[in-house]
Amino acid sequence: MDMRNSIDVKLVEFKTSDGLTLSGLLSAPKRPTVGVIHVHGIFSSFYRSRLAKSFANDFTKKGVAFLNIETRGSSTMMGFAKGSGSRLRYVNLGGGVEKFEDCVKDIDAAVRFMKRQGVRRVYLEGISTGAQKITYYAWKHPGKVRGIILLGAVDDYNLRRKELGRKFGSAVALARAISKKDPAGLLPSSYIGVHLTARRFLSFADPKNPEARLFNYDRPRLSELASLRIPVLSIFGSREQHATRPVREMNEIIARNCSSRLSRQLLIKGANHSFHGKAEEAGLSILGWITYVEGEKR
Repeated sequence: MDMRNSIDVKLVEFKTSDGLTLSGLLSAPKRPTVGVIHVHGIFSSFYRSRLAKSFANDFTKKGVAFLNIETRGSSTMMGFAKGSGSRLRYVNLGGGVEKFEDCVKDIDAAVRFMKRQGVRRVYLEGISTGAQKITYYAWKHPGKVRGIILLGAVDDYNLRRKELGRKFGSAVALARAISKKDPAGLLPSSYIGVHLTARRFLSFADPKNPEARLFNYDRPRLSELASLRIPVLSIFGSREQHATRPVREMNEIIARNCSSRLSRQLLIKGANHSFHGKAEEAGLSILGWITYVEGEKR
């Protein structure tokens, strides 16, 4: 990977298969062949992440293109342009409204965009809910990406159960009742502290749904992850504040569900869920792993 390439940073747009216009920040050296797409967590955005900004700088210096994307799960609720010309309209989406399964449309649009830039070997990187989204995408679209990088892939289902305690059962029952009457109906914010639809809450609170089961570490098998044939890198911080069990144990469970011999699991001492203060260490670990995978794949 050539460190001498000049770096081009620009704001880009790409369209999803259902007509949404999404933005992203692309940092790329000249003629990149390897690239990483970063997917943010719930209620976050592509322009606020200090971690992604650090990665963009470090990755491009090493000749790896870095695309930090907006998703329809950005912020809590915001307007997105849909369609074009006379058919242009705006729809309200965001982390409190999105349908989790639609993440494949956002990620697929970003993958197609990267490949149009000449990037032949694409890796997906996701933090928090972004880790679940990239795993779901790789499961739904086998063979589309080179590998996936999981940052803080916590167990949202058991995390919500822990946070809500005795109120969890009543919250699920109320959410089911609301969603039957109105799919866009809001769950009272007293349950989770933010405004989100009942359907969005059930997405990670009902084990029947993909988002709730993807990294439910109580399951005997993480079936979606286990079906992947691509390399997986999992990184947790030792101070992961959203862990529902020891982080080493979560990494061990991920290891048992990875079929590729190139998969690895790392623990960064002193890092929290956002890897605050440890971004450079995390970035260098990811770059080292990508270099290793690229060398083995040749």
